[in-house]
Amino acid sequence: MLGEFQSIGKCLWDRGLISYSAGNMSIRTSAGLIITKRGAPLGFLDESLLVEGPVDKDIDSASVELPVHQAVYKKTDADAVIHAHPPFSIILSLLHEKIGPVDSEGTLLIGEIPVIIVKKPSGSTEVAEAVAEILKTKKIVLVRGHGTFARGKSLKDAFSPISTLEASCRIICGLMTLNR
Repeated sequence: MLGEFQSIGKCLWDRGLISYSAGNMSIRTSAGLIITKRGAPLGFLDESLLVEGPVDKDIDSASVELPVHQAVYKKTDADAVIHAHPPFSIILSLLHEKIGPVDSEGTLLIGEIPVIIVKKPSGSTEVAEAVAEILKTKKIVLVRGHGTFARGKSLKDAFSPISTLEASCRIICGLMTLNR
């Protein structure tokens, strides 16, 4: 389990999808969930940076996004959740209410992605409810100016739509610079 957190955290870091102490990850367990601690550097995780607790109560030192992870586990069949800050995705979230990939991989794998617009984009009940509702039917969602939340059967599975969306957003931004 620690190995999966470390390998996916390193992938997020190496691909520039998070900054040093931003983003968070969790997995569902039989007792609740395991989530990264508040401010944990995902690219450099060790066991001391993970905390375990129930899906329906506060967990001391857990990421501020704990309510979002808990809501997703309560409302979906997800076994893993990742929150990342992919820069090109965030840029486009500030300009659009949905992101429609123009490349074939993005179109096929993730389709159109909604952008949630809220007053408090980090760790709020408003974000938790909106994200969980969208992740009932989508694998990934964007919060305007804040980042992505993705669900999967594993951390690797949740990483896939984040990577795909960011690649699609790079293509869209490239096209925008060419005025197309």
